[in-house]
Amino acid sequence: PAVRSDLLLRVALDSADVPEVSRQRRMLQQTLQGPQLAELLRAGGCFESMWKAAITIEGPSRPGRMSAPTRSEWWVMQRVGGGDASRRAVASQTSISGRPHVPLVPVAGAAFSLSLLQQPNPDSVFRGRAFCTLPLPVTTALPFHLNGFFALPSNRRTIWEGTHGPDADAKTAWNRGLYDVLVPAFLGLLREAKRQWPVAQYLRLWPVASPEQTPQYFSKWITRLYNDLFASGRESGEALVPPLYGPDWLSPAAACLVLEQEPADLLSLMDSVLRGMAQTTGPAAAGPALPKGLGALPSAVAQQVVHSVPASAVHVFSPFFVAKVLRSAQYRALLGTAKTRGVRGPVTDTPSVALVLRYLLRTATGLEHVVGLLNGVALCKVESGDVVCFGAQDVVVCTSVQQSQLLHKEQVLALDLNSQLGLDCITRPTAALEPLRVYPMCPAVLAKHLRSRFPASWSATRDPSVAWTPGEQGHPPRAYLHLVWQYLQSYAHADGAGKAECEAALQTLGDVPLVPTADGKLVRLRHAAGVFAAK
Repeated sequence: PAVRSDLLLRVALDSADVPEVSRQRRMLQQTLQGPQLAELLRAGGCFESMWKAAITIEGPSRPGRMSAPTRSEWWVMQRVGGGDASRRAVASQTSISGRPHVPLVPVAGAAFSLSLLQQPNPDSVFRGRAFCTLPLPVTTALPFHLNGFFALPSNRRTIWEGTHGPDADAKTAWNRGLYDVLVPAFLGLLREAKRQWPVAQYLRLWPVASPEQTPQYFSKWITRLYNDLFASGRESGEALVPPLYGPDWLSPAAACLVLEQEPADLLSLMDSVLRGMAQTTGPAAAGPALPKGLGALPSAVAQQVVHSVPASAVHVFSPFFVAKVLRSAQYRALLGTAKTRGVRGPVTDTPSVALVLRYLLRTATGLEHVVGLLNGVALCKVESGDVVCFGAQDVVVCTSVQQSQLLHKEQVLALDLNSQLGLDCITRPTAALEPLRVYPMCPAVLAKHLRSRFPASWSATRDPSVAWTPGEQGHPPRAYLHLVWQYLQSYAHADGAGKAECEAALQTLGDVPLVPTADGKLVRLRHAAGVFAAK
């Protein structure tokens, strides 16, 4: 019978690319010859071949006519040898006429089309495919092609993933062993793209599995890829993650990923904090590994990484992450360095403190959540200008300058911070918030402060009155006592302050000498009946 011969495709390399492509292919073919391959694999080595070429493809539009040619630039990386695939290949070798022979060939590679990735929506014009030397009817929904010496079923319609007996198990193990070849082959091409491509195109190469379209084998390959990148624990590894801010790229283990839309000013602030911490050295800066900056991976890629990698191995921007950073030893070291050397980075100015506190508090779903986020976090700014950790000391929330003048500045929450945020949510009189040690101004708080501020000898005696020399020997001046009484009067006449509440306030101050007499003494409040004007 007559043999029908139809032209399916016409493929041609640009003439300028032919010599280099031919050279690379010859090197690969020589490596794959039996003796050379066996020697390479026994030594635990590998061979990589990379070439770039412009490829023109024509196909028939109708009988006798060819469609308009399409030309695109391709980058191809091929690798021989690696990890478990090499070990399995060596273990399976036999001898033919005394010459080494390797029936399992650990070879794999990846190919990208730079021209297609430059399209505004490359996903609409390109779907990656799997190859086993020749193309397979297996689409991957990835932005590149993957080639490998896969174990296939007899119909060549899928990558073998069955586990139905020893032979099937061995085929599946071999295909998974090829991950040790596919991953470094892809990373080699990724490194080259980083050096030469714009960041936007480079980021399109980071694979994301499609639940509906990506076969299980390649979904697992993506998981393996991101585990190798992020779960290796190598903070000083190769910088493959572009920064969200600044010029310095980050290693995957040293990058914090942003999954959701967050305020740009908050992200910029925290990136500055992370980079400042990374530059702070010394014993005080020792602690668990923290990222060195925010990475600029697209949200879909970041989500894929989080889905693929153990939670302990990847840093994700969140309220808990921010709190973890701001309570770390490294951050406290940064605070100390900034105070002594003027180093930029820590969150110390009121707008920045308010920004971070607002972010943390907006996500809190209950008092325990609030305490869990804030306790130990260095975000408690006081009137002296210092920033201390919540829970490290008593801090009082005052509502006026007059109130704040009753206490030392290092004891008072910054007035402008309180006015911006309204921190009622962390100053409620409940035991659940006690670990934060932030209290609203009240007579009981004032009494505690007065006992510590007045001379110790006044508390050591039970006499109804004490000798008083205003402004001398640690004694309070007249103006200060005037402020105390102004506050007590305003408290007694405040809305909602009933008689019982005022009487309770009087009891908390009962042992404090507050009532001046004409003969130079201060009488304790409980011995000065009728002085406190209750409502």
